[in-house]
Amino acid sequence: MKKQILLIGASLILSACSALPGAAGISGCEAAGLVEDVTIDVPLDVGVPLMPGTHFTKAWKLENTGTCAWTEEFDLVFSDGDRLGSPDEVSLPKEVSPGQTVTLAVPLTAPDESGNYSGEWLLRNTQGESFGIGESPLTTDIVVAELPLNVAYDFLQAHCLAQWNTGLAIFLPCEGETGERIGWVQTLEDPALEDTRNGNPPVLSVSPDNQDDGFIQGVFPPVTVKEGQSFKARVGCLHDLVGCELVFQLNYEIVGEPERLTLAEWPESYDGDFTEIDLDVSGLAGETVRFILEVHANGGRTADAQGYWLNPRIEN
Repeated sequence: MKKQILLIGASLILSACSALPGAAGISGCEAAGLVEDVTIDVPLDVGVPLMPGTHFTKAWKLENTGTCAWTEEFDLVFSDGDRLGSPDEVSLPKEVSPGQTVTLAVPLTAPDESGNYSGEWLLRNTQGESFGIGESPLTTDIVVAELPLNVAYDFLQAHCLAQWNTGLAIFLPCEGETGERIGWVQTLEDPALEDTRNGNPPVLSVSPDNQDDGFIQGVFPPVTVKEGQSFKARVGCLHDLVGCELVFQLNYEIVGEPERLTLAEWPESYDGDFTEIDLDVSGLAGETVRFILEVHANGGRTADAQGYWLNPRIEN
């Protein structure tokens, strides 16, 4: 055996729904229509699990469907439910005349505890009166998954929230097809690994694009690192790929900074063994980072460059 690493989960639904309290009387002067909503930092479909502590931004594009202008003194305000780390209010960035649109964004954070969470937001005019989308507020509903004891982030569960790319593709699906020249990532439920064929737990299988300097990387949504945390996983080659030569890397970028750095790397070849990862990441404590799982081809036969991350995780 060589070296060591572990896993984590949550879910997001964003909409405008439920009855709006106390908005009667504003009439048609101040009214809003929802054009679209967008989740930033997380490529999220409705109901897709999130990890605890994931930072994301919810943005609503709204149209002024009333007869009165919204001035810059109008606000989007938290009104009810779970705050999800949001500020009390967000001011409008510009005046919005009837028929015009504006995009309002709120920074949010998935709670550390598992469970269902829901928050509501309303527009507020200069008289302190609130209004929403017809009779409804803007809402954010999320589900934070329950994780194993001491696990803070599960990369396998979250792999469809990562942005995957290679040297030949700027976007890869999180469940690709084996043999794709552009590279692929996929979950293998009962994998055959270089050290054992049967009885293995699920792994995240990765293969770089099919060229000499091929690579594949998954950029995960931002989280804040805590003191005492470590990255754990097992890495190696898949079974019967004798030309497999890879380099596994754990990289990161601090949110708001352009530089991408490597925390550590582990070369792997088809030698019947694997690397067990146990890497202290508490040197990043207090930083909000995007972790990046990256794998490079390292010579050998390109078609055999197929490896795995087993139970990649952040542990407390």
